[in-house]
Amino acid sequence: MKLETGISTLINDIVSSDQTATFLFAPSEYDKEGFLQELSGKFEYIYRFNAAVDDLRQLCVTLAGKVLCDQPAQLMRIKQILFCDSKYNGSDVVIRVVLDYLKALEKNVLLIFERLELISDVNIFEKYVYLISKAPANVRIILSSDCYLNIPVVKLEPKCPGIIDKDSLPPATGFCTPEMYLTAIPIEDVALLKYIGKYGSFPKGVLQEICPDAQERLEELCGANGGYLTKCVHTSGTEFFVLKSELVEYLAGRDRQLNHHMGDYVSVPAEQRLFDYLQQNVSSYDALLFAYRCGNTAMIDRAVQNAIASDTEIVDAMNFISAHNEIRVSAEIDKYPYAALMGTCFKAKHDRNYDEVLTEADKIIEEFKSKGQTRSIACADYLKIYCYYKKGDEESLNSLYWNLKDQFTGDDLFYFKVLQYIASASIRHGKLSVSEAEAVLNEPDGDRQFWSLKLMENIETYYFGIGNYRKSMETAERIKKLFPLYVVPLRIIAMNYFDGDLKRTKSLVDEALSYAINNSLFNDIHMLYSVKALMESFYGNEESALKYSDMAYSRLTGGDYGFERYFTVYVRCYLNCIFGRVAYAEKLANLYLHESEAMAPKYRSMMYQIYSYAALKDGNRARSYKAATLAIDAAENRSFVWLYSMGLAANCLLAKGGIRDVDSIVTNILRCSENYGMRMVLTDTAVFGPILSEAESHNIEPDIVSKIKALIDSKNGAGGDQGILNVTMLGAGVTSITSHGKEIQWKTRKSKELFLHYILAGENGIDRNVIIDYMWKDYVYDSAINNLKTTNNIIRKTLTQYGIKFKLEYINSTYVLHLEDLNCDYHRFLKLSRDFSETESLTEKVRIMRNILRLYKGDLCTELDYADFNNARNAVRHELIFGLINVIRLLARENHKTDAKEFWSVLKNIDNTSAYESLATEILQNEDNDL
Repeated sequence: MKLETGISTLINDIVSSDQTATFLFAPSEYDKEGFLQELSGKFEYIYRFNAAVDDLRQLCVTLAGKVLCDQPAQLMRIKQILFCDSKYNGSDVVIRVVLDYLKALEKNVLLIFERLELISDVNIFEKYVYLISKAPANVRIILSSDCYLNIPVVKLEPKCPGIIDKDSLPPATGFCTPEMYLTAIPIEDVALLKYIGKYGSFPKGVLQEICPDAQERLEELCGANGGYLTKCVHTSGTEFFVLKSELVEYLAGRDRQLNHHMGDYVSVPAEQRLFDYLQQNVSSYDALLFAYRCGNTAMIDRAVQNAIASDTEIVDAMNFISAHNEIRVSAEIDKYPYAALMGTCFKAKHDRNYDEVLTEADKIIEEFKSKGQTRSIACADYLKIYCYYKKGDEESLNSLYWNLKDQFTGDDLFYFKVLQYIASASIRHGKLSVSEAEAVLNEPDGDRQFWSLKLMENIETYYFGIGNYRKSMETAERIKKLFPLYVVPLRIIAMNYFDGDLKRTKSLVDEALSYAINNSLFNDIHMLYSVKALMESFYGNEESALKYSDMAYSRLTGGDYGFERYFTVYVRCYLNCIFGRVAYAEKLANLYLHESEAMAPKYRSMMYQIYSYAALKDGNRARSYKAATLAIDAAENRSFVWLYSMGLAANCLLAKGGIRDVDSIVTNILRCSENYGMRMVLTDTAVFGPILSEAESHNIEPDIVSKIKALIDSKNGAGGDQGILNVTMLGAGVTSITSHGKEIQWKTRKSKELFLHYILAGENGIDRNVIIDYMWKDYVYDSAINNLKTTNNIIRKTLTQYGIKFKLEYINSTYVLHLEDLNCDYHRFLKLSRDFSETESLTEKVRIMRNILRLYKGDLCTELDYADFNNARNAVRHELIFGLINVIRLLARENHKTDAKEFWSVLKNIDNTSAYESLATEILQNEDNDL
C-alpha cells in the first residue's frame, strides 16, 4: 500500500540524511508494518529482528548470526572470542565485526529491531546505543516498540536519532477487534491458534506437524486488519508466526468456547510441542529461554543437558549466561541436576555468591557421577575452578587440580585436558606445561576447537605473569591474526615499552588510544596514558610526562584493584621520583602499599619497589635495600618489578662493598632483561649504572650491555629529534657513543679515548703534545707521533663508516674535531649551567636545575683517568653542588620548603661527605623535621 505523502517524506529523510537511527514508537493499531515495508524498498540489504522470537538480549550473537549466516568460520571465531569472556573482547568487538562487514558491502543497509517493548531491562539498550553510535554511513537502524523506550539518547550525540510516533502514522487499514479479526477462519483453526499461540509466537513448522491445512488460512491473516498476526524469520532461518498480546489475551478468555473444537493434538501440551521443536530445529538456548518463560524445570533441565552435549552449542554458554542476568533457576539437584547447574552458573556470574555455588556444585557433581555423565562433571568442575579463581583461593584451586587429575582417567582424560585448556590458572599452576599447550594449538585444526582462543589467552596470561612480555605480545598477536579486531589487552601494550622498541610502542599506544576513544572502550585507558608518560620521561620531557601521568591518575576508579590500577600508581610515583618530587612519591607509594596489602596483596611488590626507588633517590640506601628485598620476596615471577628490585638491591650492595658472587648477580640481571623483553628497565642509570659498569669491567654479556647502552644513548637524545651522533658522558661510569641508536664499534681502545678527548675539548681543541703526554708518554717521540696519526686515521675511518659528517683540523699544533649533528650530554650540561647562572628568575632556575639533574646520572667518564677528564669531572660536580646550594637557599628564603627539601635530598645523594649545617638551618627555620 502506498503511504500518504507525509510518511513518504519521512522515509526520504531517513534514506537521504545522515540520521543513523530512527525510533518507531507507536501502538500496534497504527500502520507500522506498512511504513517498514515501504522503507525497506529503499534499501538493498534488509535485516529484520523481532524480540518475540530472536534473543535480542544477546544483541551481538543474534546480529552476527543473521548478518553473517553465510560465513560459518567467522561466526565460530566470534563465538570463540565470546567464550573467552575476557575484559576487552566482549560484545562491542563483535558488533564492530558486523558493522565492518556491512560497511564493506558498499550498499544501503537497513537493520530493523521490532517488539522491543518485550525487553524490560533498560540496561540492555546500552548495546543498541553502541550499535547506532558506531554504525557506518551506509547503515540505517530502526528501533520499533509499541511504547516509549527509555533509551539513553544522550550517549548518541552527535548522532541524534529521529522519532516517529502515532501522530506520524495512519491507523492500520481495517483495524478491528480480535474477535472480528478471527472471523475469516474456521472456528477449528481459531481453536488451534489458541492452543499453539498461547506463548505469543510459534514456529511455522509446528503448525505443519499438527494441522498442515490450517497454514494457508493463517498466512492470509498475517499483516491484515491491525497486524494481530504477523510473520518473521528467526536468526536460525526458521519462520515464526507472532501474535499480538491483545490476541493472546482474547484467545485465553475463550476457553469454554474453543476447547471442544480442538482436535486430538490437544492430548500433547502445547509447551511440550514447542519446546521439542525449538530443541530439534532451532537451538538448545532458544528451547531453554522458552522453558524458562514457561517455568518448566524439567524442560530447563533437558535443554541444558542438550547444550552441554553439543560441541557447537557449548561454546555459546559464556555469552548466554552473561547476557541473561534476569534468569534465576532453583531446582532439586537429585531430580534436575542440569537445571540446578544452570542456576548455580547464574549465581556465580551475576550474584557472585561463590561459597554457596561451590557447595551446590559438589552436590551436582555427585549426582552426575551417579549417572556417569563425565562431560557434565567437567562443566561443574569448571564452575568450581571459576569460583576459586574469582575468590583468589589459590590453595583450593591447586588442590582441585590434583583431585581432577585422579578423577578423569582413560577415555575421560580428554575432559580433564579441555578443563586445563580453558581454565586460566592451569598453566600458571603447572598442571599444563606451556610447551604442551602450544603443541596442542599447533596440531591440525588446533585453532578451530571451541576452546582454542581461550587457551591462547591463557598462554598469553601465563607469559605475562612470569614477566616474559615478549612472548606475551607474540601470543596476543597470534590471536589477532586469527581475529583481526581482537583488542590486545592494554597491559601487554604497556609492557611492550620495556622491550625497548619505542617506535613500535608509540604506534601500539596511539592505535589503542584511538580505538578505545572511538569505540568508547574506556576500561583501563589510564594505562595507555601512563605509558605515554613513561616515553615522555625517557626523553626528559618533564611537562608532557607529568601531564600524561595526571591524565592517567585522574581516570582511576574505585572498586577495581587489578594490575592496571597499581601500574598507573607505580608510574606516577616513578615519575615524581625522577623529576625530584621524592617526598610526594614516598607518601603516595606508602598509601597504596597499605591499600594493596588490604585489597590486592599480589601487587604490593610494585609499591615496595617504588618505595625502594624513592629511598635510593633520597640517599637512604639502607631503607632502599630493605624495601627492595621485600619487593623481591613479594614478586611472584621475574616481572619488571622483580628486575628493578634486583637492580636496587644490587646497587645498594655494590655501594656498600663486599658483595659476594657479583658476576652471577650481574649476569642474571642482564640475561633477564634481554630474554624477557625488559631492556628498558636497565636504562635507568641511577639504579643500573654501577651494574653496567661492573659488567663492562668484567666483560659480562657484552652484546647485551651494548644494546642497553644504545638505548641509554637514545634516551639522552630528544626523542625523535636526537642527533646523528650521540655521546653520553654523565652516565655513572657508562660512557656511550652511538649513531642512530647503535653503539659505535672502535677498532682500538685508544681511538675511542682520543675521540672522547676531542669531544671534551670542543672547539678549543687539544695540543698535540698534551695528547702524547696523556696517551703515549713512555714512547719515543717519533713513535708517539706515528701512533697519534694512526689513531686519528682510525677515528676518521670509523666516523666515515657510520656516515657522520666531521672535520679534524690541525692548526698551530692543536687538533680540533668539528662534528655535525652532535648530541652530547656534557655540552648540554655546560649550556644549562650558563643559563642557570645568567637567569634571575627563581622559577626559571628551578626548571633549569631539574633539566640538569635529568642529564646528570653520575660523574663524568669515571673510567677515564686523565688530567683533563679529572678536571672536568670535578668542575661538573662543583658546578652542580653550588647550583643546588644556590637554588635550595633561594627556595628556602621564599618559603618553598617542599621544593627545597627535594633538592636537599638530591644534594645529599650527590655529596654525602659534607654536613651543610647552615643550609639545613635555612631550610628548616622553625621546623622540627630531621633532615
